Amino acid sequence: MARLHQLIGDASVSLPLYVHGPSGSGKSAVLRSVLDELRLPTAHVDCVVCSTPRALYESTLNQLANFRPSVSNGYGCWSSCDSAAAFVAGPRQISEKRGRVVVVFDKAERLPERVGGSLLDLLLSLPSHIAGPLDRDGCVLPIFVSEALWPNYLSTTDFRRLTPVLFRGYSKAQLTTVMKRDVSAIAGTASEASGQARPSQLRRCAGGPTDVADAAAAAAKETSRSATGAGAVAQAAESEVAMGKGEGVSNVTSMGGAGAGGDQLGAA
Repeated sequence: MARLHQLIGDASVSLPLYVHGPSGSGKSAVLRSVLDELRLPTAHVDCVVCSTPRALYESTLNQLANFRPSVSNGYGCWSSCDSAAAFVAGPRQISEKRGRVVVVFDKAERLPERVGGSLLDLLLSLPSHIAGPLDRDGCVLPIFVSEALWPNYLSTTDFRRLTPVLFRGYSKAQLTTVMKRDVSAIAGTASEASGQARPSQLRRCAGGPTDVADAAAAAAKETSRSATGAGAVAQAAESEVAMGKGEGVSNVTSMGGAGAGGDQLGAA
């Protein structure tokens, strides 16, 4: 995090960054935290959602210019970009007013597939395109975020210069800590919602993944036992009702028989 803060905060750094690591390693979250702290005008572009160069250009410029399409502006864009030259002019104009700007391209492994790789070439050379005529290095900083390994991605860029920043996957101890925290949070929320906390199970959940599984199995077993007990009670109730009905029918028959016998005696 400190290295990212240093690279992004240094206005003289114009070399694009390549932030990479496995899914769930915290790349995007840490990057957003650093950018929020530095308060730099930033565009976060999803390279899967923006499936065409024009969609990518217009999404980038709208965010950098703090422009939101709405009814009042006819759901238009800050600037219509139908060419690479029009796109390059946008960050240059915005940086003149707002200073250093940052463009984050998430899921950047998809970029080499677009337009035969020419889109990636344009984005990699964006700092030089803008700094050349104005002689202002570092006024725009592209950051590429990807899960692809650095050597694999580097080969798709024709070995252009980038600064790699690696986020390693969590260790077993770190995963256990994260799971304990998440389980405690979920258990607390569930307890507040239902009002039926199980202290013994919550204490076991804090022990680790195995204890979590054991606690879940115990809860399932207890639920099953409760359901079985409820079923037995219902069955017993049904039996009692059925027996009650049978006795009622027998009594009525006996009474009917007695009545008939009485009639016969009376007739006799």
